[in-house]
Amino acid sequence: MTDAEVAKKLVYLRNSVAMHRRKLRIPAHIPNQRAWTEAENALLGTMTDEKTAQVLNRSISGVSKHRLRLGIPCLRKTGAGRKAVLPASR
Repeated sequence: MTDAEVAKKLVYLRNSVAMHRRKLRIPAHIPNQRAWTEAENALLGTMTDEKTAQVLNRSISGVSKHRLRLGIPCLRKTGAGRKAVLPASR
């Protein structure tokens, strides 16, 4: 349920609901957000974030953030088409 839906149901301001949710460390509900599958997670770090985003039809920033959350190192192209694995940084 979104913050707006909770606020309407409880007759509170949406900002009050959002603030209390953040205080309790409850993540926001985003209705159209697709959950990551195990198959998608398995692709992370096997190619660049740009290529992974294209293959999975997700944003580059979404792929990067999810990969970092999982502690998976990033794969970047280096000179002459070689690839280097860089450690995950936070």
